[in-house]
Amino acid sequence: MRGSRALSLSCGPSIRPPVHGSSLFQRGPPQSLPRARPPHRPCRRAFTKLGETSTYLKEADREIYLVGTAHISSASAREVADLIQQVKPDFVAVELCEQRYQKVKEMPSDAGKPHSFAESVQAVLSAVGKHGPLAGVFVALNELMRNTGLVPGVDFKSAIDAAEQVGAKVALIDRNIDDTMRLLHEALPKLSLLKILTTPDPPELKGLSQAAAESGSAAYEQLKQRDKLRALKAHLSQVAEPVVEVMLHQRDRYMVWQLGSQCPRGKVVVVVGMAHMDGIEKEWREKHQNDSRRDR
Repeated sequence: MRGSRALSLSCGPSIRPPVHGSSLFQRGPPQSLPRARPPHRPCRRAFTKLGETSTYLKEADREIYLVGTAHISSASAREVADLIQQVKPDFVAVELCEQRYQKVKEMPSDAGKPHSFAESVQAVLSAVGKHGPLAGVFVALNELMRNTGLVPGVDFKSAIDAAEQVGAKVALIDRNIDDTMRLLHEALPKLSLLKILTTPDPPELKGLSQAAAESGSAAYEQLKQRDKLRALKAHLSQVAEPVVEVMLHQRDRYMVWQLGSQCPRGKVVVVVGMAHMDGIEKEWREKHQNDSRRDR
């Protein structure tokens, strides 16, 4: 850490990052070492929640600030930019592949300006032509959000811009969108339409449905609350488990692996959708617990 300054995240009051010695994962050197093996240094690891949308992960050579966002939330965009400006990381890792990164990077300053009906139709048809009907559905939803004042990708755009301002390297840690769409196409036939239609929504989501009816942006802000998001993911896992596996669990594992590969040391700010926060934290804990057992 550069100094001991507090972080003022937009999700709450000023929060001081954990002290280096306050590790949840600590162990001393092994009692004996093979002669060919270099001396082993104690590995200090920490896992600390900074707030509803952020977590601090500490390793021997790496500090990770994991930030969960709503991809259309201007509040998330501000939170991301503020954190990057304060931490001044070596890397900013984003939930994007190269193809999606280029689209976000080229996002114009008037990205929140609604499209005309003809422009929206053209965007949908272009997506269908390149990636198939399912991609057209996603683009249609994006166009709907855009034309109601919501800007998909504003959080990633904010992260990329802030990374450039502080001289941080941008790491693209998500799986290629074409691979994800292919796997999603393969998962859809495994769904049961009857199960989807007959499974009642959990009571935790009743307030979310009301908020969505009144204001789409308010509903998305509620999805930054982990209890509501967990209830939604549990419901989706019950009715559409193959889709959840492709869209969440597989990508959680992929992004943790990419973090180790692309951001091996230094300070890292990781910007992902809130739906990935629990999964990435779980994969990170399990990975280091397994590493600890292997090193004993």
